[in-house]
Amino acid sequence: MRLAYEMGILPVVPPDVYASSEAAQKHFEERGVCIYCRVIEYEIQANKRIIYENEKFVVLAPFASRIPFELRVYPKTHQCSFGMLDDADMPFAAAALQAALQSLRDALGDPAYNFFIHSTPSHV
Repeated sequence: MRLAYEMGILPVVPPDVYASSEAAQKHFEERGVCIYCRVIEYEIQANKRIIYENEKFVVLAPFASRIPFELRVYPKTHQCSFGMLDDADMPFAAAALQAALQSLRDALGDPAYNFFIHSTPSHV
């Protein structure tokens, strides 16, 4: 799966994606570890905000959510782009996304929601 900006359809990387990419790169350069891998490891160990987990993905409610009921789906293996997922990972990704959406439905009825894939562009 290739994202629009990876295929050259979007000429501009969204500002929040760019800022996250830059911050993650800076963290890696300063500390030698991926910030997202570190967050995932911590959250799995703490087991306080995990909504769903399978062999390949974890769904969690971030410690400092930007909006109410924010959920994030992370791959458990280090990947900077959802475009890098193998076909074998797709059923696990689908199960995680389905669990995330079902948890929102269980908690809120049948809410309207925004969904976006926040993935590092290949050219950043």
